[in-house]
Amino acid sequence: MNDDVRTVRALLADADPCPPGTFAGAARDGRGQAAYVRITADRGRDAWTRRRWLRVAAVGGAGLAVAAGTAVVPGLTGGEVANARELLDRAATAAQERSFTAPRPHQWAYIETRYERIGMGSLKRGQVATVSTPRKTTVERIWTRVDGTRMALYEKGRLLESATGGGSPPTDYATLSRLPRDPDALLAHVRETWHLMNQSDESVFAMLSSALNNSVLPPDREATIYRAMAKLPSVRLTRGGKDIAGRPVIAVSVVEEGWIRLDVLLDPKTYVYRGHRSVAVADHQDRQSEGGWAIRKGTVDSQSARQVAGFVDRPGQRP
Repeated sequence: MNDDVRTVRALLADADPCPPGTFAGAARDGRGQAAYVRITADRGRDAWTRRRWLRVAAVGGAGLAVAAGTAVVPGLTGGEVANARELLDRAATAAQERSFTAPRPHQWAYIETRYERIGMGSLKRGQVATVSTPRKTTVERIWTRVDGTRMALYEKGRLLESATGGGSPPTDYATLSRLPRDPDALLAHVRETWHLMNQSDESVFAMLSSALNNSVLPPDREATIYRAMAKLPSVRLTRGGKDIAGRPVIAVSVVEEGWIRLDVLLDPKTYVYRGHRSVAVADHQDRQSEGGWAIRKGTVDSQSARQVAGFVDRPGQRP
């Protein structure tokens, strides 16, 4: 293994394994679970690490590039949605109707996401996170080869490339394009073959969110993910608000462990994926980690905004 590969693995081995990127994760620096799980797939994973929502890098479902588009998809029913199931049905229809050009096997999927995180690693022992706790802003750029064999990222101005190593859920286009098209079959596939912490709706939602957010999916598989989410009884609609880019959003959500709400953010008109948000819905005191952190109700732990997604010919390029 050459020095570059060692460097990439070292950078990603401590990656934050969840989009909250802070309290619920086992790591400190938020490099991203998509890379982390592939690079470290042959290592044992802590249950606390694996049970959290994976790094968010949103999918827009377009062909060569997805940005902050606002065009309304023809044929969609207008008006306010009544519940999460209706919103997810509209998102699925919108995904299927967007134009898309499938990538070639040698191309690379590029994902660029802006994050705001409190960062568990920045908290002192016994510190309590509140709505006024500062969040660190970063922009993460990751390239993954369409066939899933290679990945790349910039570190201190240097483009580093490495072989990947599997992981769950899969994030490469080739593997995801073979997922079941039927939502019930997809749910069964996730429960049987992806490494869930448990069989709860929340765990399934987290894995589906990870596959959605860390990849540029074929439109039909993106639609199936939305329809599979709609079949989870615990999924709820969360109205209103804006993402960190200032764009209006509407969300589908689950509450995990009774205190942290995980939101998948969608555009309220086009139903394009916009990003993620995790927010405490109850006061919580961590009793499983050495740090002994706490978080207060209403505190946004982490949030993200998709900036660009698409396919390019080589790492380092942008769509």
